[in-house]
Amino acid sequence: MTPDPGPVPHGMIEGMAYSLQALIAADRDVFDEAARSIAGLAVVPLRHGFAMVPLTGRLRTALGPCSYRSYEEIFDGLTSTVAEFAAGVSRAGPVAYCEAEFFGGDGGQASIVWRGGAVEFGPVHVAVDDDGGCPPVGEWAINLALARLGGITWTDPDHFQVVGLNGHRATEAWVNGRVGRGGR
Repeated sequence: MTPDPGPVPHGMIEGMAYSLQALIAADRDVFDEAARSIAGLAVVPLRHGFAMVPLTGRLRTALGPCSYRSYEEIFDGLTSTVAEFAAGVSRAGPVAYCEAEFFGGDGGQASIVWRGGAVEFGPVHVAVDDDGGCPPVGEWAINLALARLGGITWTDPDHFQVVGLNGHRATEAWVNGRVGRGGR
């Protein structure tokens, strides 16, 4: 496995790769029950009280097989099993599924938010290219989802960077050396 080269500047990354598939909440407690009951679920603290559950291969296996990919025209990693899990967790508080894939400055982000067991926002997809073909950073899919989760107490529109989602370049890197609240 290639070592994680560290934090990523937002601007999305000329010449570098970035990949993320995760569930995010504005309050870590939203994931408490799931962390106690699902092996492979790691709750990663982010800045400003936000928390993330990276959708690693181990967690996807623990969640069980999926019958289809939800919104497959928009998302690569949002399976029916992940969508059902996110909807269930959202009964404790709003949850976003966020996905990003970049290489050499080109790529995109997608997001969707559940609250109370139902989709509240999205799905949204934003394509980005290194020639500047993209909306302002505050309108990127993950920033829009983070704003819907609540808990935003700052004025910087780049919520992605403020909560620290630029801390690693790959989903699996978020859980290396981390343990979820449930001790898994």
